Amino acid sequence: MTATRPEVVDEAPAEVIAFFDMDMTIVGANTGKLWIRDAFARGELGVLTMARLMFAVARYRLGVMDPGPLMTQAIRTLHGVEEEALAQRSRRFFHTAVLPHVLPLAVERIREHEAQGHDLALLSASTPYVVEPLATHLGVRHTLCTRLHVVDGQLTGQVVEPLCYGEGKLAIARRFASARGVALEAAWFYTDSIHDLAVLEAVGHPVAVNPDPRLERVARRRGWPVLDFFGRGGRSDDASLRI
Repeated sequence: MTATRPEVVDEAPAEVIAFFDMDMTIVGANTGKLWIRDAFARGELGVLTMARLMFAVARYRLGVMDPGPLMTQAIRTLHGVEEEALAQRSRRFFHTAVLPHVLPLAVERIREHEAQGHDLALLSASTPYVVEPLATHLGVRHTLCTRLHVVDGQLTGQVVEPLCYGEGKLAIARRFASARGVALEAAWFYTDSIHDLAVLEAVGHPVAVNPDPRLERVARRRGWPVLDFFGRGGRSDDASLRI
C-alpha cells in the first residue's frame, strides 16, 4: 500500500506538459533545510546533527553531492511513524515555513502555462507530504515525487521505487507523459539542479531556473534559457511560451 492520491490521467489530456521542480524553483529555499531548522527548533535535533545536515544540503546545492543515499537513510528513520501524524505536521510546516518562500515569478510562469491549456505537474525528489500541499495551494493537479510505502497507516521506512531523483525522476516523467499520450519532446521542465540533467535533456523545452553553478554552466553552453525567479535581476534569457 502506498501513500497519497494516485496520479490522475484525463480522458483528453493536453498536448503539452509543463513540469516544475519544487525547491529553489517554485520555492525560493530548500525545504529540507527548512525542515531541519524546524526540527531543531522543536528540540528533535542536536547542534552537531543540524550542522552536519546543513553541510550536506549546501553540498547538494552546489551540485557536488549525490543526495540519493542520504534521502534513503532519512526515509528509513520514518519506520513505524503514523502517516497521518506526519501529514498533519507537514501541512503545518508547509503553511508556516514553506509558503512564505513561494516565488511570485514562478507562480506567474505556472499561470502562463495554465492559460495556454498545458498540463501542469510538480516533479520533485521530495515526498508528497510537502509537495502535495504546494500543489493544492497552486491549483496544480499532478504531483510526481518520491512515494513512501505505507502499511496499516504506518510508514515502513521504504521507498516506492523508483526514487524521484536522477534517472528515477526521468522514468517517472516518462511514465506520466506516456500515460497521457504526450511526447516528452513537447514538454517543458523548470529546475535549478544539475541533478535533474537527465530530465532536462529529455524534454523539448529545458529551462534552468535559479540554477546551481554546474547547471548554469551547462545551460549557458547549450543555449538553454536561464531564468531568475527571485527577481533579483529580472528574467534573463527568457523562454517564450509560444511553441
